[in-house]
Amino acid sequence: MAILEVKNVSYYYQDGDQKRMILEDVNVEFERGHFYTIIGESGSGKTTFLSLLGALDKPKSGEILFNGEDIYKDIEKYRQKDVGFVFQSYNLIPYMTAFENIKLALDIAHNKKDINVKGILEVVGIDKDKANRVITKLSGGEQQRVAIARAIAKNPTVLLADEPTGNLDIDTSDFIVKIFNMLSHKLNLCVIMVTHNLEIAKRSDIIYRVDQRKRNLVLSHV
Repeated sequence: MAILEVKNVSYYYQDGDQKRMILEDVNVEFERGHFYTIIGESGSGKTTFLSLLGALDKPKSGEILFNGEDIYKDIEKYRQKDVGFVFQSYNLIPYMTAFENIKLALDIAHNKKDINVKGILEVVGIDKDKANRVITKLSGGEQQRVAIARAIAKNPTVLLADEPTGNLDIDTSDFIVKIFNMLSHKLNLCVIMVTHNLEIAKRSDIIYRVDQRKRNLVLSHV
């Protein structure tokens, strides 16, 4: 059963008197327990689509449903509790430790539950010693793992990742993909990742490609 439904969604940029169509009449569904990747050429609309799924931008037409309801019906709840984000640039606070970064994110989300932050960090391969290090003392791959831990700490249903392996070497990228597979298959999250790396995409359950000519998402069998 679909947890996230995209129905007849279109999006464009206004360039003077002209509309630059990015996505047109997109219809696609995403389920829990699956790891999805979205591929496409640079500028094809991959990141735009992810922003729409995360309610960081709004469709020009159509609707996006979470559990059958428009994500804009209660956008604050959706952003704070239902969806988590992982970015290429990590977006961590550099003068804080890994532990403090996650604790702050939970405080901002008004999460009053007793969350085992160090346990969550261990899930993504960050041990107790590294959890107490300032972010700048961690490698790029370790920082990305902290970013993933921060995203899942609030127990979201959907995890959105925008080129999370773009700045990482092959071995570290491999570990990140293993984490996403674990989160979807063992923890039953719906993981949706944008990537330009076809080899990484092949390790997901389902691949969608942004067709620039049609300005739509098509199922890929590569």
